[in-house]
Amino acid sequence: MKDFEKKITVKGKEYPVVFNLNVMEEIQNEYGTLEKWGDLTDGKDGEPNAKAVIFGFTHMIIEGIDIHNEEDGT
Repeated sequence: MKDFEKKITVKGKEYPVVFNLNVMEEIQNEYGTLEKWGDLTDGKDGEPNAKAVIFGFTHMIIEGIDIHNEEDGT
């Protein structure tokens, strides 16, 4: 699986955001399956579930920071 990586900017500071197998594992542990999490976050049945969106983005940001720290030795 190819990692999905982007950067987001918050208050002028850039953060890496990564979706990879580690993030998928965290989502599966919390929601049972990626499909269940996807159903909560896609907004097809109204508003996306904010808790599920926050959970996913939090783990994507943590993973991005972890990868960045490993690469930079920090």
